[in-house]
Amino acid sequence: MVAALACGPKRPAKPEPSAVDRRIEAAQAHERSRRYDLAEAEYRAAIAAAPTTAERSKARRALASALIFWGKYRAAEATLSRLVADSPARVGAWHDLGMLRAKLGDRAGAETALRQSVSLAPRDPRSRISLAALLVNQRRFLEAEAEYRALLDLELPDKIRKAVNKALRLLDRQLELDAAATGR
Repeated sequence: MVAALACGPKRPAKPEPSAVDRRIEAAQAHERSRRYDLAEAEYRAAIAAAPTTAERSKARRALASALIFWGKYRAAEATLSRLVADSPARVGAWHDLGMLRAKLGDRAGAETALRQSVSLAPRDPRSRISLAALLVNQRRFLEAEAEYRALLDLELPDKIRKAVNKALRLLDRQLELDAAATGR
């Protein structure tokens, strides 16, 4: 009995990986071997084999990440679109979808995805920062300023807070220049 106590309590057995997990692991092994065609096929097989929405979402997220890494942005955008349709509460997927759509030139789609991400996680600065940058790039300075000001209400690391304050100063200057140019 003393020997059993000295060994401590038994750890629970690690659960067996699911069929989806095994397919994702196989896909990642193919990626490490730079066999992206086989990796993509395994990711897609993982999606097809997924018995639940959660498992399918996990497989789609893994495929989307790989597609982004490989530079297949249109395919990644399609995969993320299906992911958020299946799992609309996935904040990170909405953010990444917005970033991809912006990269692909779909500004309206990017804004929609980023606004959805912000609405799902209003205290997470990542999507709000991305949305503000998108608005700046569209010269929608007043809307961008509102997003940056909303960031100041959040707990931010000092480095990010300084960057937000700098962005606000630059926006103020741009708004002054625009007003002077239009005579307002």
